[in-house]
Amino acid sequence: MISPALRSPRSSIQHATRARANRPTGPKLVARRHAALPESRQSLRVRLAVLARFLTVPILPGFNPETYDRAQEQPMPPTRHLALDDADWAASHGIEDLVVEGGTLKEAHA
Repeated sequence: MISPALRSPRSSIQHATRARANRPTGPKLVARRHAALPESRQSLRVRLAVLARFLTVPILPGFNPETYDRAQEQPMPPTRHLALDDADWAASHGIEDLVVEGGTLKEAHA
């Protein structure tokens, strides 16, 4: 018997297929299974449900990123500022000479 470490990848796949006694699921089989689901069948009830969901889109509130950020409960700085405007950060990264006081980054952020 050949050690599993010495088998070729192809023989390992063949062995796994024989052990499971079925083949990997192909796209045609997935489509057939999806079409067999009750939600996928065409009927008046399904069409009315889809129409109702479509008509409620303008009425429902849209995505609000501020509400999402609050729900994540992650700490936020009291005031936003660019790292280049922070003297401590510039000193710790050795770029004090490159930071221009009243530069375009500060004006663009304001």
